[in-house]
Amino acid sequence: MKIIPHSFTKYELTPEEFKAGAALTESNRALIQNLIAAASEEKIQLILDEKEIIKFASQDAYLRGQIDILQHLLSLASTLAVSSNLSE
Repeated sequence: MKIIPHSFTKYELTPEEFKAGAALTESNRALIQNLIAAASEEKIQLILDEKEIIKFASQDAYLRGQIDILQHLLSLASTLAVSSNLSE
C-alpha cells in the first residue's frame, strides 16, 4: 500500500488490497444495514416547513448521501464476493 500525494489522503492499492478492504464481515454488513435503516427512517420523518425549505433540502440531501454511500459499500462488497466466487 502506497500513499499518493494528494490534498486528501489517498492510497494506491493492489487488487488484493482493494478486495481485502472492501470485504465485509456479517457484523459489518449488519451494522451498515442498521445505519441505512436509521438514516432512511430519519429521512421519511422529515417534515417540510415552507419557511425552512433550505434547511429541509439540506437535511434531505445529507441523509440521501449517507444512504447512498452506505449502500455503495454493501454493493461493492457483494459484487466482489460474487466475482471471487465465480473465479474460484
